[in-house]
Amino acid sequence: MIRALSLLSIACIVAAVILVVATDSSSTPVAVVLVLIAFGITSLLGIRRGYHKVRGVVDDARRFISGDVQNARLLEVGDPSGILNPESTVVLELEGEDGTRHRFERDVPIPFPVAWSYRLGKRFNLPWLGGSDLSELMAVELRREGMDVSVGRGHA
Repeated sequence: MIRALSLLSIACIVAAVILVVATDSSSTPVAVVLVLIAFGITSLLGIRRGYHKVRGVVDDARRFISGDVQNARLLEVGDPSGILNPESTVVLELEGEDGTRHRFERDVPIPFPVAWSYRLGKRFNLPWLGGSDLSELMAVELRREGMDVSVGRGHA
């Protein structure tokens, strides 16, 4: 279903471009409607994707708060990939009450301006990045002891 909607959105955009390029100006309103339909479908798919990402994060946070997880550590943050919808791979380690550790690897969407600013900063070697990677810049560790939760710099 999701692929079908994605393909329908692309087909609407292609049809709108063909109508504008290949026909006279009388078909412009139809092209505008096709672009609006494509925009609506894309927006709905984006909202659905965001909902599922947020639901996963909330589930992880609920597990941490409920006491099933005693430590949560952000181990690795990959460089942003993708041109228009950049994502970064995040590796999170959760340690349970019994000492077992579980690693989760998720692709997290990164806002377009942030991803491109980071890429340009790395490319032109800006001093605020200091030659460090995202894993070092974003290292964080949550530790739960009883009802107290502490936050500190993680050790990657």
